[in-house]
Amino acid sequence: MTMGLRTLAQRVFAGVVLVAAQGTVVRADESSAQCRAVQELQASIDGELERLGQSGSMRLDDIARDNGLPTAGGDGRWILANCARAIPVLDRFLADLRAEVADAALAEKFTLEAVRVRNDDGVWRASFGGDAVVLRAHDGSGLAWESGPGERRVAWYWAPREGLSKRGAQQGALLFEGDVVDGRLRGTARLFTGDCGVFAYAVEGVVVGAVLRIVFRGEAPRVSSNCQVTGVFDDELVLEFLADAPPPADELADLLDPTGGAAFGRGLRVAGKGVAEVRQAPGPRFAVIGELPADARDVSVVDGCIPRIGAAQWLDMDRSERVAALDGAWCHVSWQDQRGWVLGQQLRPQ
Repeated sequence: MTMGLRTLAQRVFAGVVLVAAQGTVVRADESSAQCRAVQELQASIDGELERLGQSGSMRLDDIARDNGLPTAGGDGRWILANCARAIPVLDRFLADLRAEVADAALAEKFTLEAVRVRNDDGVWRASFGGDAVVLRAHDGSGLAWESGPGERRVAWYWAPREGLSKRGAQQGALLFEGDVVDGRLRGTARLFTGDCGVFAYAVEGVVVGAVLRIVFRGEAPRVSSNCQVTGVFDDELVLEFLADAPPPADELADLLDPTGGAAFGRGLRVAGKGVAEVRQAPGPRFAVIGELPADARDVSVVDGCIPRIGAAQWLDMDRSERVAALDGAWCHVSWQDQRGWVLGQQLRPQ
């Protein structure tokens, strides 16, 4: 009986021949909506399998066998006992296939690469071919920011924060490389994951407040414990200008203190008799979004200052040193229902 079914299947189109429960062969109504749905699902499955570079007949025969659906074998089409019975099976398989295709596309979006390390000898210099290098802070780490040649820009770890070395970000490890294109920074950032390696992903950035702050944004990979890319998250990399060159190690650690803004507490007031303008971003060219009155007190620094004023550094300063530090900075402050950037010259310790 099996051989007879296969011989017949070779002479008719898939989805047209049905096998009844008793094994007798009947011809389906070609206008049957259910059988047309089966054919459409089969076509969709073929397309997804092609995207994965897999054999359509093998996968279709497998799910037919696993679900107790008779198969003609060999040509990737089925002899179905019941089109209605096949629809939910194919629906589930198609959904799984599309998820598999999406996962494959997601994995291809990111490049897995080896850690690229230069300048691991502790000598401050441009090490990735740049013409100039300055020190910036990012998430508690010190970065060397190289400019040039031309519009080329590179960032690498000068003083990685504690714990990053276990994930592969030792001194000299590359974090970003790219170019200035139409006034914006475009390039590739790196996510250090330790045993799973380094994942490269596209970012785009802008320079805020002259050269004080650089903000990159991009979709970074979400990596599981078994090193699979399971999704993405919106990542933001903020690089703040610190100095033209690194200070001694103990001073640098203070500058990189991630609680740099906390020491200010609610201890600032507006300087002089005029109002203090609150701006959208640190720099005079950004929009004024509010103002602090001349008698405003208990102004809080909520996101630090640029250049960063470290917590321990602030606590060790006398009043005149604090005033001098504020005079050279922009600070992100909060007062009542206002929040934004204020020029440090307009603020004073209480």
